[in-house]
Amino acid sequence: MQKAAPNEAAVPKDAALQSDVSASLERLGNSVQHLRAAVEYRLKLDENQGELRSEFNRMNDERKRLAARLDQAEGRGQAMQQVNQDVSRRLAAAMETIRTVLENQAQ
Repeated sequence: MQKAAPNEAAVPKDAALQSDVSASLERLGNSVQHLRAAVEYRLKLDENQGELRSEFNRMNDERKRLAARLDQAEGRGQAMQQVNQDVSRRLAAAMETIRTVLENQAQ
């Protein structure tokens, strides 16, 4: 009767174990690759968000500058309107004075 060598029974178990370890390592490698891709994607999103935030700040600064210029222009427009009304009143008064002088000379 022949006895099985102790290593003969262990060989299939070792091969199966090695196969399981290899499969686990491959899954781990794939997971690490997916994690790296996710991190790169997140970093790109963060970079884009930073660029968008900078652009938003520039646009907000430009909006403030334009609003200030608009306020100045409106102020100038109101001042011109007041001057225009004053000139119009003065012209009307001058025309009345001239009319009165001409009427007095005609008499």
